[in-house]
Amino acid sequence: MPTYNRLVGGASRLFRNIISDPDLVFFVPMNEASGSILDRCTKNIINGVVSGDPTYGKALANGFCGLDLDGTGDYVDFGNAAALGFTYAAPWSILMVINPNISADGTLISKGALPGWEILIWSTRTIAVFLRAAGGSIVVTSNAALTNGVPIMLMVTYSGSGAASGVTMYVNGAAYADTDTTDTLAGGVITNSSPVQIGVVGNTTRPFNGDIGFAAVFNAVKTAEDARRYAWLGRFL
Repeated sequence: MPTYNRLVGGASRLFRNIISDPDLVFFVPMNEASGSILDRCTKNIINGVVSGDPTYGKALANGFCGLDLDGTGDYVDFGNAAALGFTYAAPWSILMVINPNISADGTLISKGALPGWEILIWSTRTIAVFLRAAGGSIVVTSNAALTNGVPIMLMVTYSGSGAASGVTMYVNGAAYADTDTTDTLAGGVITNSSPVQIGVVGNTTRPFNGDIGFAAVFNAVKTAEDARRYAWLGRFL
């Protein structure tokens, strides 16, 4: 059995709230001290295999700790998780705590490239959300850049509308202004047999440099009130 780094303060309060949410389909606190990354959502149990040599137990803000990925082959592979194989019409929300160290494009979480979906941070430290089909895509990019070395709570929601306007970003509980840079998905197929991966897409593309404290995925659109509540519980407000 793996051992764990102790969670305190905001992390402990937030995680108790997340684990009781009926919309939760995937939850990896990433506070293991070694070995695999275990899914704490009892609905699906989507455990992850760690590749590379990330640093375990990296201390983040407010009692959070996680994996420190160095951008050179560190990632976690959760296999072809059916519960995260969203269609263009499926609503979802993804909540993470991250601490970027970005000098090149880096993927936070993904399920395939084309077709597929991905949340990443560009080299400019702006956040981007992709839903890709063979014939078109949705691309939404934040207007403001993150600051390297500053941990944040990020929430991205998608309404299932099939349109870029259905994507919303929140940073530390507040709506984060964005631009719909591409809006041509038009009901295209984004499902695939690719693995869900944290820290990369397709094993080698856009490896993330920075720390990831946890990832939680919900099969519903979380609200602005939810974003504020999560940020307050995690002491990011």
